[in-house]
Amino acid sequence: MFVIHRVRQVGSAEFWSNRIRKEYRNKDDEVSKAQITFCVKLSSLVKELSAYTKEWHTTGLAWGKGAALTKSAAQAGVDTVSAATTPTATATVKTKGAESKTVKAAPPVKSAADASEELKAALLAKTTGGNSAATGLKKVPRDQQTWRKEYKKDSATPAPASSAPSKAVTSVKAKSSSNKPPPPPKIEFHAPTNKWLVEHQVSPTQTPIVLTVDVTDLKHQVYIYKCTNVTVVVKGRFKNIIVDSCVRCNVIFDTVLISTEVFNGKSCKVQINGTCPSFVIDKTDGCQVYLSKETMAVTKFVTSKSSEMNVCWQDPSGDMKEVPIPEQFHHQLNPETGKISSEVSDLYTSNC
Repeated sequence: MFVIHRVRQVGSAEFWSNRIRKEYRNKDDEVSKAQITFCVKLSSLVKELSAYTKEWHTTGLAWGKGAALTKSAAQAGVDTVSAATTPTATATVKTKGAESKTVKAAPPVKSAADASEELKAALLAKTTGGNSAATGLKKVPRDQQTWRKEYKKDSATPAPASSAPSKAVTSVKAKSSSNKPPPPPKIEFHAPTNKWLVEHQVSPTQTPIVLTVDVTDLKHQVYIYKCTNVTVVVKGRFKNIIVDSCVRCNVIFDTVLISTEVFNGKSCKVQINGTCPSFVIDKTDGCQVYLSKETMAVTKFVTSKSSEMNVCWQDPSGDMKEVPIPEQFHHQLNPETGKISSEVSDLYTSNC
């Protein structure tokens, strides 16, 4: 690349010199003669510079350490320095008002790649101050070193400004969620799904409020959601009823064709005045089920992840009976069949 640049410079000098010669040729005034002389000397300078770079800087300029001059010679001002091309070159220094002195010069640089590596190493040493990875890092005072016993969080410097917005956003979100008003209570019929919705009903006092739902179609369903301290009375025959996420909720209904389901509840009570083929209890702590005479021999219970479940009914003498639904079982593997057999714990033997 440097050879190509050198050739281009020679051609460029000849091009612009010819334009000057064309303008001032055949003129005898001093200015024209000076312009022609300038073109001749410029062409000679560029050609000689090209020959010099071809001999001494074939691959481009190379930075070396140069001659090891004494401090006094450098201060006096160096006029000319000539160095030999041998590895053990010497330099003759002529200073103003002083005798000539001969000093040893450093060997020339072998290639531009070596000079580039030396320059990189010098810059790295200047910027980092050494080869250690910790060089240039800010020293942390003892009172701010978290691993020491005497470190106190209150006396530490404040956290960076970048983390403050995130904490502020988190606190704002927490406050907004806690201050969010509860949804309005609802008791209505949703025609597209044939479902009665009883949602977010809460008693303002310790006494439960009573809500009545009149169902007139066997295809209708009843869905009770997030009600607290209420009593829901459902009249008529309908498809099924679901009690979801309710606390201290009492449900009284006549007849269900498919099932009754209680999910995610606490201290719920359900009374069946008619019949109910299936009763499902899931993830509920405290569920009291009251059976009528018609449904005692019909209702089947399915339970999972629930506790404090009891079934109540009235015996022929008119007294109320109560038995718990087992929560503890004994399981045993049969190696021959590869199946597990389960039995109710002895805690419920006397009542089941």
